[in-house]
Amino acid sequence: QIARLITAPSPRPSPKGEGEKSRPAGEGAKSPSPLGEGWGEGPSTILAPCIEDLALDKFIKELRGKGEVVIVDLPGHDAAELGCDRKIEKKEGTWRVT
Repeated sequence: QIARLITAPSPRPSPKGEGEKSRPAGEGAKSPSPLGEGWGEGPSTILAPCIEDLALDKFIKELRGKGEVVIVDLPGHDAAELGCDRKIEKKEGTWRVT
């Protein structure tokens, strides 16, 4: 019996798995995020302005400490493209999520 266990070939799963089919390129595909695959598919994200401001930096750090995902804006992008559904704005002298 031991010899049989050692020499018996092990079953190998197919590369695609049972029942999976290939699909043509583009079918069901989403437009890619500039940040890579997976961005904008989970919890909501917050877009922060790209400016030097100590109060803003502190606010971003506090939000991230609470588990929020904060992305600092890059020139030429918009909130929707980065998968953000909220943004940080300064209202009445205070940084807030809107």
